[in-house]
Amino acid sequence: MLPLLPVVIGLGGLAIYRAGRPNLYGVLTEERKALYIQALQKSDPPLTPEQLVQLAAVFEQQGLNKLGDILRARANLRSLSPEEKAHRAEIYKTLLSIKDPAKAYIIRQGAAAFDSDSAFSQADTLNDYATALEAQANMAILAEVTAPPLASTIPAQPPTVPTDAASTGDIPVDSSSDVVPNGDA
Repeated sequence: MLPLLPVVIGLGGLAIYRAGRPNLYGVLTEERKALYIQALQKSDPPLTPEQLVQLAAVFEQQGLNKLGDILRARANLRSLSPEEKAHRAEIYKTLLSIKDPAKAYIIRQGAAAFDSDSAFSQADTLNDYATALEAQANMAILAEVTAPPLASTIPAQPPTVPTDAASTGDIPVDSSSDVVPNGDA
């Protein structure tokens, strides 16, 4: 029984030690967040696609799979050929040249595609542009609904008020009867 006592005390101490130490698996700490942001930004020199993939693996080992996926997508984006990058830039410019508010959904679909490739700033710009187009269309509809009547429906001159006895304060007398209004006979 005596040899079992140190083992129990040791296991109890280990349990207390682990309970007191926070489990950081899957937790985005400030250090991890700073490293993640630095990896996504265009630093000088920027991380290579291979370095981004290695960092993605580290994040995935720490239980941050979503961030690892984003880093892998950014690595794919950085490894595109110059022709592919030029094609993406042309698509981006084409989406920003759409002026029809009815086609804002096309801009939003493009923004979703840029977002899935981890081109977040371009996706945000496209979403903001689509929102502005929709707001412009809504303002036009609102202006049409609340606009004053057209000038063609407004008479050229204001209506004239008849100048009869009622407007001068005189009360007309009904000539068919002998009763005078106001009770004077």
